[in-house]
Amino acid sequence: MHRGSPRSRQWLSLALLATLATGACGGSPLSPDELASLLTTDTFTGTIVVGATVTHPFVVKRAGDVTLTLTTLTPADAGAVGLGLGSWDGTTCTVQISTDQATVGTAYAATVSGAGNFCVVLVDGGALTADANYAVTVRHP
Repeated sequence: MHRGSPRSRQWLSLALLATLATGACGGSPLSPDELASLLTTDTFTGTIVVGATVTHPFVVKRAGDVTLTLTTLTPADAGAVGLGLGSWDGTTCTVQISTDQATVGTAYAATVSGAGNFCVVLVDGGALTADANYAVTVRHP
């Protein structure tokens, strides 16, 4: 029976040890705090002009949930704006999901299937009577 050289037994032992160590580290689910620490929060601010569209690109590192929140829109009587999530090709945002009645403080969620370049858009569909300052928060993996 061939038992292999001392060097090959040493490599086999190291491989087995590495496998056991890896198995011991994984397997337990992450807590909500640990999951939250894996998310990135981007905040985009600016002014949306009457009748205009504003786009902000961002990068998602892995599959997961993306949440868009219109955190401020001033003046307070500015009206509703459209808010959407799309894919970004470097020049154009192709909107995949959207609402035309985004309200301050309401979170809009979607799931992305993997890493990639994405964008958030704000659109005045005719409700603004004056330019409005905004802030949008995006949480993503």
